[in-house]
Amino acid sequence: MFKVLKIFYFFVFVFKKKLIFIGFLLLVIASNILFSLNPVFYKQFVEAIPSLNESILLRILFIYMAVRISAVITDMATFWIGDIISFNAGVNARIKIFKKVQDLDFAFHSKKSTGS
Repeated sequence: MFKVLKIFYFFVFVFKKKLIFIGFLLLVIASNILFSLNPVFYKQFVEAIPSLNESILLRILFIYMAVRISAVITDMATFWIGDIISFNAGVNARIKIFKKVQDLDFAFHSKKSTGS
C-alpha cells in the first residue's frame, strides 16, 4: 500500500505548483478541526439553557453558525483543490506512462499488444 501511495505522491509532487498541495493539506486539517468543534458548542448551549439568558444563547448560536459555515466552506474548497491536484497528477502519470511505452523498441511492440 505504501508503494502505491509513494507512486501517487510522486506524481503530485511532479506537479509544478507544490504550494497548492500544501494549501490543500492545510485546508483538510482546518476543515476537520472546525467540524470537530461542534460538540463544544452543543455543550455550551445546553449548559446555558437553564440560565435563560438570551444574549448568551444567541451569541453561542451565532458563533456556532459561523464555525459551521466556515467548516462547510473549507470542506468544499478542499474537494475543489483536491480535484485540481488529482487531475494534474493524472496528466503527469499518463505522460510518463505513454513516454515509457513509446520508448520501448519495435521488437516489444511487435510481440505484445500494448493497451489491451
